[in-house]
Amino acid sequence: MRGAAGRCPWRSVRSWRGDRPQRRGAAPWNPDAVGWSFAREVEATKLPRIRFHDLRHSHATHLLAAGTNVKLVSERLGHATVAFTLDTYGHVLPGQQADAVAALVDA
Repeated sequence: MRGAAGRCPWRSVRSWRGDRPQRRGAAPWNPDAVGWSFAREVEATKLPRIRFHDLRHSHATHLLAAGTNVKLVSERLGHATVAFTLDTYGHVLPGQQADAVAALVDA
């Protein structure tokens, strides 16, 4: 993704440390600055406006809809319990009851 100025906003990334990219000769990124930069990039592309944090929810929703194990999704999101993940994203899994019944019938 290229910004309004035509330059890649991630070009200054040298390496990843843990879950955060590290910039050359700079302090860690300010989370608000990342959000503002993302908003600017989205606006430049004329896509519907979303927050940077919405990408986290989209990621979790797509993983669960694809059948990824809830425990794995919970760990990726850093949730303390699987119950919290299910409370938050349980609406994505409504077909699982039917799938469970079909598995019993087929057995």
